[in-house]
Amino acid sequence: NVVTRSPEKGSRAFIDVSYGSFSTGTVAAGVTEKVGGGDGLALLYGQKSDGAFTFNWDDTPNFEGNVPVQRRRENNDAQAGGALVRFRRALPKGFRADVLAEGFVDGRGLAGTAQNPTPDARVGTERGTVGMRVTRPFEKAQLELLAFARTNHSRLQGGTFGPAFGQFDNGAGLEAVYSHLFGERLALTAVLSGAGEWLVTQNDKPSWAKLSAMVMEELFLFDAALT
Repeated sequence: NVVTRSPEKGSRAFIDVSYGSFSTGTVAAGVTEKVGGGDGLALLYGQKSDGAFTFNWDDTPNFEGNVPVQRRRENNDAQAGGALVRFRRALPKGFRADVLAEGFVDGRGLAGTAQNPTPDARVGTERGTVGMRVTRPFEKAQLELLAFARTNHSRLQGGTFGPAFGQFDNGAGLEAVYSHLFGERLALTAVLSGAGEWLVTQNDKPSWAKLSAMVMEELFLFDAALT
């Protein structure tokens, strides 16, 4: 369940840029716009850090008189970036839809320790997420439908990992929630959900699925200050 800021009504553009130590820079830019009869939001973002720095190293600190050797921290860089889009609009018969999709990639070096540096070990990730929520309010009730799917690819290579090793972690699910207020003090909420996840590696493909149902009762006291 990805929660983000809702698209703003009307047009708006924004950009944010920063730069700091270790040649670290970030940038994010986006726009909100009326499109397709609804409100849209698009966002691009990225960041990068060299992560390299020099430090004094003493390989035998228990012996007095040693002269520290200057070393440089290498393979400590990181890069990441992605995009996000969100769209919401009213539908016929009082329904409202909200759709969100995001893609993200990152990569970074695994520098290791000062005693055992790993100049070529790397880790990377690619991720995709999409979700859709449809709501329908009534006089004293609300129906909410949610569908989502995600995939995440991670990989390790270099150093002690040897050739590239990767895996895919995937998931998808559906959920329906109905809430009803009886009078002024009693509310009932029913939830029906189903989801599945499956992992794909070089050797195995484990998976699982679940189906659940829940009914919750709420009692409002002291003008809903206590439930």
